[in-house]
Amino acid sequence: MSSSSTAIARARRLAFPAAARFPLAVAGVWLACAGCDIDDRTFENGKLTFSSRRELASADAGALGAADAGPPDTARADAGPLLPDPTAMDAERPIRALGDTLATGLLGGQTGRDERARCVEGVLVGLDYRFNDGTAQFPDRLTFVSPVCATPNVFGKSLDLSEPASIAWSEVGGDGTEALRPEPTHRLLCPEGYAIVGLTGSMDELQTGPQIFAVRELEIDCAPLLVKPERVDIARGAIATVAAERVSPAPGALRVDIACDPGTTAATGAIVRWGSWLDGVGLQCSRLAWPFTTGHGCALDDDCQSGTCGSFATCAP
Repeated sequence: MSSSSTAIARARRLAFPAAARFPLAVAGVWLACAGCDIDDRTFENGKLTFSSRRELASADAGALGAADAGPPDTARADAGPLLPDPTAMDAERPIRALGDTLATGLLGGQTGRDERARCVEGVLVGLDYRFNDGTAQFPDRLTFVSPVCATPNVFGKSLDLSEPASIAWSEVGGDGTEALRPEPTHRLLCPEGYAIVGLTGSMDELQTGPQIFAVRELEIDCAPLLVKPERVDIARGAIATVAAERVSPAPGALRVDIACDPGTTAATGAIVRWGSWLDGVGLQCSRLAWPFTTGHGCALDDDCQSGTCGSFATCAP
């Protein structure tokens, strides 16, 4: 658990309710929130600014009545209100990622070195990236991306995603040699408490047969992750979109949207294809669950931390 001072700071987060869309300037990055009811007096020169990502906060569940509740939880009844007190959480009941699914679509093409970057016991909360400006040999395009991961911990009615998690890289179908990856120079982050659930961007086709693309723009779609004490499945709140710093003077001719598929909760890894520049990027998504501890009632093996729902419909040790 976090220290008491951190807990107090988190408790002061602002609600982020859903209603309309407008741009926010946050640390030099534009954020289009899926609806925010903010006092006009906080605007300055047409922009709404915050002093830190913490002030953006994860969404208040009462304002997210229309939130995507994820896969149906027919085996269990909703047994009550959202958990009000984070200190009541069982430390032995961590969040689990169940299964990996490649999101449909790829921002870019199939050329370049093919690697997977997986969050170790975490979810994607941002991307580190690098790009060439107009003076480079291969100008106005992204050259590399790398995931920013955080370990999900239950904090009240939502997931705290502030603890950094490590990244495991693996090459797919390559020669097995260790890649000398470019050092990212910029960082694109979701609002605090949000995880990546999709990517949006634009690209240009540079060559046919094989198709080669240059990625000109990148945005991440982020959503808060919400929990209830008597539910295993984790709900997803309203989506906010965060755009990277301008890479190209003009958008690419082709626009691509990638989203975690139904049945998954959030991104837990990235597909990165690269060489002299970024050939393509995609997402690996997982269903996030909050399984019960030993002795709790269950219907499925996935309902239990041990992975076993015993013969008396209770979680086995």
